[in-house]
Amino acid sequence: MSNDEAVRRAQRIVGMNIRSEREAQKITQKDLAQRCEISSVEMGLIECGERDITVATVLHIAEQLGVSVYILTRDT
Repeated sequence: MSNDEAVRRAQRIVGMNIRSEREAQKITQKDLAQRCEISSVEMGLIECGERDITVATVLHIAEQLGVSVYILTRDT
């Protein structure tokens, strides 16, 4: 697997985990985006794995969801 493929895969995993946690908590994408001070469009791109996401952003989203970073980065 090339580095680019690995990055895309990691982005998809993080995005899927964010969406899963958000939906489990019955939070809308718009509400989570507002809590994280980003646009709902950007949150949608993050959840689809189509946006590069910084560690700081992952930390902030994890805090807003009340979960550990591990939950958002784990490959299940």
